[in-house]
Amino acid sequence: MDNRFRELAGRVRSGLRAAALDRPYETKWSIAGATLGILFGLVFGGVGVAAFGQAIGLPGLIVFPLLFGFLGNRYGIGKDRKALLIERQE
Repeated sequence: MDNRFRELAGRVRSGLRAAALDRPYETKWSIAGATLGILFGLVFGGVGVAAFGQAIGLPGLIVFPLLFGFLGNRYGIGKDRKALLIERQE
């Protein structure tokens, strides 16, 4: 059982490494966005969400890194597509 787990972990690790190398802008901007989100979370503290007469407070250290990481990911995907199109035209 332990050997199978190590094999699976090795395959997952190599797959993640290959994905990061295949899409460098996506990886870079996702990490940059999440890092910026952590900084925003530290500065602003929390986020209040209200709907249907109910309200809840969410910690900024959870909300902002997810939001900014998603936005950075989308921006990085656009940069990767542009680089791929330029590469194909050459």
